[in-house]
Amino acid sequence: MNKTIKPILIIALFIVTVISFSTLSYAAKGFEGYAVYRDQAVGEHWHAALMNYEHPKNTNAVVQASNIFNTVRYGTWDSFIPGEKVFKGFYYPFSGIPSSDKRNDIVATAQALANQNITYTILQQINYSSGSNIKVQPEDITFSRCDGVVEYSYEYNGIRIYGNDNYWDISKRGSSNKNHHSGTLITPEDQAQIYMIEWQPKYKIVYALNYGNGKVLDICGPSSSDGTIVQQWSYVRASNQKFRIDYNILDYCYSFIPQNALNSAIEVQNNLNVVGTPVQIWTVPNNGYLNSQKFKIYQNSKGAYKIASYGSGYSKVIKPQYNNSNNGVPINLYSDSSTNYQYWFFIPA
Repeated sequence: MNKTIKPILIIALFIVTVISFSTLSYAAKGFEGYAVYRDQAVGEHWHAALMNYEHPKNTNAVVQASNIFNTVRYGTWDSFIPGEKVFKGFYYPFSGIPSSDKRNDIVATAQALANQNITYTILQQINYSSGSNIKVQPEDITFSRCDGVVEYSYEYNGIRIYGNDNYWDISKRGSSNKNHHSGTLITPEDQAQIYMIEWQPKYKIVYALNYGNGKVLDICGPSSSDGTIVQQWSYVRASNQKFRIDYNILDYCYSFIPQNALNSAIEVQNNLNVVGTPVQIWTVPNNGYLNSQKFKIYQNSKGAYKIASYGSGYSKVIKPQYNNSNNGVPINLYSDSSTNYQYWFFIPA
């Protein structure tokens, strides 16, 4: 099997809110309002930032406090993850994913911080000037750490991340609140791994033509062996019918990882661009997904998606053979005609 391997940076998919039973949509516009982390900031500590826009490719994608720039400021994705640093994922508070409107408020708060020329510090999450207002405003803040940008932006809008019942709100004025978040009482990696949740969605992928019949993508067997075909089958809540969807920032595409074979991904056999090529699973190399395992997804007005293959230049899509509705029908590659026969719904499993 001749495959081209290309190292990539994998990012958890930004699909974040389902607005109805049958359609999947993006809260706000995409990524904005989520906390993001990468490793190797100071020593072994992580570095935190807040997504300012819906996509890492946007200019000023994040708001971050950095010892490199010595201020709280807007930053590109490359400035957030320079060199050999490793992205650790998108995170949200334990209270749940904020609503679209609330995430817009969180972003507005982070933007207000970025506009104040606040000095970076490593000593505590935030420090601020004296004042009589109970609520600490962005213009009051004199120093901030990277995880302070995240904590303040959420807690200013009433969403608790870290802290006990009395002192969790870092935006509430008072030395006890401020000191509760100082030093190593809270660190960026603690904030992410202990007090927040990484978004790793799992979906069943339902064939739109047979939506009422519940026919979904299914790994035959179920097996985790290389070359196992992908087929259509009635949904029975099995692990071979649930998929994690990973997002690739460099190629702006997606990969589908079955829950019964977590070291593998769906692929178009040999990365071919030939109508009728089988869709199967194959082991993911240590240095990134194969080109045959990369896809783009395109949404129609009804909230369904066609899944287009990298090897075809995204001109061909995957669908059941002959548009057949029977169990066991293989999934193959076909020319994109944007018909209803080529669409799928992504439903949280």
